[in-house]
Amino acid sequence: MLLVCVSDLHCGSANALWPDGMADDEGQPLPPNSIGRWLDERWWQMLDALMATNERLITVLVGDAIQGSHPDRDAQLMTSSLYVQCEAALKYLRPLREISDEMYMVHGTGWHEGAGGEHVRALAKQLDCHKSDTGSYLYWQLYMRLGEHTAHFAHHIGASRVQAYEASAPLRDMYGLVGELYRKYGVNMPGVDLMIRAHRHRSVVVYKPPRFHIAVTPCWQLTGEYDNKVAPGSFADIGYLVVEETQRGLLARPEVFPLPLPRVEIVEGWNARRDDQPGRAAGGVAASGDTGGRGGTIRRGNLSHAG
Repeated sequence: MLLVCVSDLHCGSANALWPDGMADDEGQPLPPNSIGRWLDERWWQMLDALMATNERLITVLVGDAIQGSHPDRDAQLMTSSLYVQCEAALKYLRPLREISDEMYMVHGTGWHEGAGGEHVRALAKQLDCHKSDTGSYLYWQLYMRLGEHTAHFAHHIGASRVQAYEASAPLRDMYGLVGELYRKYGVNMPGVDLMIRAHRHRSVVVYKPPRFHIAVTPCWQLTGEYDNKVAPGSFADIGYLVVEETQRGLLARPEVFPLPLPRVEIVEGWNARRDDQPGRAAGGVAASGDTGGRGGTIRRGNLSHAG
C-alpha cells in the first residue's frame, strides 16, 4: 500500500492547473493558458504512474485545492467564481479519488479556501472524503496510523526565503509537536514519527535518525505575483509525495517534475561595434548629416545638442 500526498492545486489561479472545457457562469469559455496546459499534462502523468504501481492507494489532500476569490488583490485569476474553481478542482481530484481506497482532506489557508474551509466543504463531500470524529469532511490536523508508525498531517509550516534554511522549520516543528504531545499525554501520546506539511510550494525531506521523517509536499502552481515579490530567485516544485514502508521504516519520496527552462530574451547585435552600424563614422561619432536619431549633431566635447 502507498500513501499519496497532493497539495496546493490552487485551481482558479492563472499559474496553476486548469482543465479544458471550463466556462464561467454565463457560458463564456475559459480555456487554459500555456501554464495550465503544461501542469495538466503533468497531473495525468502522475495518475498514470500511480496506476502503474498496482498498489492500493490512500490519498491525503493537504490543503489549498482552489485559489479563492480576491480580485481586488489577486489579478492572476482564470475566474473569480468559487463555484467554477471547485468544478475545475473536481475534474482533477475525482479521477484520483477513483483509484484511491480512501481519501482524506486537510484544511488549507483561509485566504484560498475561505474561513473554516467554507469554499471547499462541498468539494470534500463530493469526493466522499473520510469523515473526522465530528462528522466533518475536513481535518485541521490529521493523525494516521500506518502499521507501527503514526503520521501527522497539517497544511501550514513556516517558510524561509533562504534556500539553505529550508530544513530548519520542519525539524523544529517535529521536535515541537513531539514535545507538546508528551507534555500533554505522557507515555500515552501518539508516537508520531512521520510529519507531513504543505503550503511552501517547495518540497524538502528531512530524516533525523533513527526515527523522525519530515516531508513538505510539492505543489501544482508555478511562481506567481506574490512569490515574485518575496522570493524572485526561487522556483516551485511541481509534483506529489509518496510514502511507503521499506525495510528501514517509512520512506517519504517526492516525485518532482522538471520545470520548463526560463525564457531568455536575446538582444541582437550585442557584440557589434558602433563602428559597424550603417551611417556611423569611426570612433562612434555621428557621420556628417547623421543626427543619431536625436534631432541634431552631438558634439563630443561638451555634449551640447544642436538642432
